[in-house]
Amino acid sequence: MASELETTSPESQDGIAKLARTVREKILIDEPVKEDGLIDQLERAATEIDDLLGSSFGPKGMNKIIVNPVGDIFVTSDGKVILKEMDVLHPIVTTLKKLAESMDKACGDGTKTAVIFASNLIKNAIELIRQGVHPTTIIEGYELALKKTYEMIQYSVKQATEEDVRTT
Repeated sequence: MASELETTSPESQDGIAKLARTVREKILIDEPVKEDGLIDQLERAATEIDDLLGSSFGPKGMNKIIVNPVGDIFVTSDGKVILKEMDVLHPIVTTLKKLAESMDKACGDGTKTAVIFASNLIKNAIELIRQGVHPTTIIEGYELALKKTYEMIQYSVKQATEEDVRTT
């Protein structure tokens, strides 16, 4: 890549530098990141998303004023809209945005709950990594918990009868 930069014109180098600055601003990273710094960045992104959506959650949740890159202004407490209009390219944020989109597409609701839950799983995983637990072990633990949850749900779900439907 260095040889490519040496053969480009000064204008191209300025454009590349500007693009790199723009990406760094959107990812919220100012300098090169080492391993510990990466974990801190991941935790910060998950915490900020959790705080942002958590404060707009529930009947007393606060609305958010969002100004998107085009200049459109939104006042909303809808998690899907908040995440959709954010102009951040951080891997955690984009992954949580995709989670919200798929949750909305599948259920039409619950986007905020799913994203808050996922961001807390990320924060818990980061804490385990700091304690020396390997990420593969954390993933295996989350998969075991998922299987156990499905198993427990199967025993607690009952088929609704005609009478149950009419009384609600």
